[in-house]
Parts: sequence; structure tokens; C-alpha cells
Amino acid sequence: MDTSLRQCKVLKTCILRNCSREAQRQWRAIPRVASQDYWRWQWIHRRLLLRIMPSLGDRDRVDMRRTLKFLHTLGAIGLTGALAAQIVLLSQLPAPGSLPEYAALRGAMGTLAEWILLPSLGITLVSGLLSMSITPAFHNAGWAWLKLLLGVSMFEGTLITVQGPAQKEAQLSAQALAGDIDPALLGQAMQAEWNSVWVVLAIAIVNVVLGVWRPRFKRLRQAPRRVTDDG
Repeated sequence: MDTSLRQCKVLKTCILRNCSREAQRQWRAIPRVASQDYWRWQWIHRRLLLRIMPSLGDRDRVDMRRTLKFLHTLGAIGLTGALAAQIVLLSQLPAPGSLPEYAALRGAMGTLAEWILLPSLGITLVSGLLSMSITPAFHNAGWAWLKLLLGVSMFEGTLITVQGPAQKEAQLSAQALAGDIDPALLGQAMQAEWNSVWVVLAIAIVNVVLGVWRPRFKRLRQAPRRVTDDG
């Protein structure tokens, strides 16, 4: 086999496998003046060049994907860690009668929700949206769309049922400690907080499972009906 023909086939394989660096190396290795078969395969060079050019610019896209993946993973770690910490603090929360200890833990929960939970949730959602927008393989992936829907619902649920109540209760406990309000008003939505944190944590774990295992959702096809002849 002629050298140029063999190199063209190797180049084609590299492009089909999306190996941009190897494709560049093979393209530079093809001699500009080769044997008589080189000009026979010149049309391959031209057609493959059209496919190489996008791949040569994909290095920045690959770096962007890795950066978004890193941010998405980092946000997921912070999100699940913050939710787990909220559960631990809720379990150690004393009765509102012990006002100083109650106010201290409530303040810690409010700070945790403000500085770790909410930023981690925002980083996870934004990086996931950007990753879907620049990755064509995610556009037709059912698990990616399900993960997106769960992420949006988790964002809304966290703001309404976890972030808001944690900061509100922290403010109320600080006011009660200062003597501005009655301590009997504290801890009235404790059970709702427990339920909300567990539900959001379960959704976060499901999103991690979808991102790691990436299950394929197949459409159910109806079996063709058999037409019977009555005659």
C-alpha cells in the first residue's frame, strides 16, 4: 500500500475517533510530494481537512468541558456535604428552651446554607446547563434531560424549603436571644425542615447516580398488529 494512502486511512481513523492531537500529527506527516497515488487521494485530503478544522479548534472546547465537569463535581460535593451537615445539625438541635445553644446552632445552619449550600447549588446548576449546551451528545440523552429537570426542581425546592427556612429561623433565634420576640415562636416548622432536607438530598443523590451510570432510556415500541383474514 502506498505511504500516502496508508497515512490518509490512519488520519481518517483518528478523525472518526475524535483524536484531534493524533489527527494533527498525521496531517503534518503526510508528504506534500509523494508517489503517483498521492494525487489520486488528494480529494481525501480536502474532504478530511474540512473535518480536521473543527477538531483542531476543539481543544478549547475539551478544556471547557473539563472545567465545567470539575465545577459540576465540586458543586455536587459541596451541595451533598452541606445537606448532610444540615441533617447533622438538625439532629443535634436542642429545644428552643435552651435558647443560647439553639441560637448558636441555628446561626451555624443559616451560615452553612448561605455560604456553602446556595453557592454549591448555583455552581452545579449553571455548570450543568453550560455542559449540556456545548456537548452535542447530551442533547439526545434521556438521562441528561432528566438530570436537568431534577436539578431545576432541586434548585427551586432548596430555595423555598431549605435555604429560606434556615436563614429565617436563624434570624428569629437571634431576635429571641436579644429579647425582641417570644422564644415560643421558634422551632414550629421543624418536621417540615427535616422532610425538605431529606427530599433534596435524595434528589441530589439521584442526580449523582444519573451522572455516573448514565442509564439509557429506551422507548417502548408497540408490537405490530397481525392482520388475520376472516375468510
